[in-house]
Amino acid sequence: MKLSATPSRGIKLLGEASQDARKRADEIVKNAGGSVGEVRSAQMGVLQITEPNSTEVSGTGRYDTSTIEKDISAVVTVTFGVQ
Repeated sequence: MKLSATPSRGIKLLGEASQDARKRADEIVKNAGGSVGEVRSAQMGVLQITEPNSTEVSGTGRYDTSTIEKDISAVVTVTFGVQ
């Protein structure tokens, strides 16, 4: 089965992960007395599309076809300048 909405969900997921990275950086740096500056680099890992609650991952990504329900995860690494 091919899930046509997956690419748009993946893009939304990456956007949410990037926003979360910024919030976390703001909190850490604020508590250290600084402020977060510009994005210096951003990298995205592969998407892991697995059955719910699965811990299986692959360096090249996973796309589970055994169930209709899916969990989608990815790692986003963002490096910020600090002022």
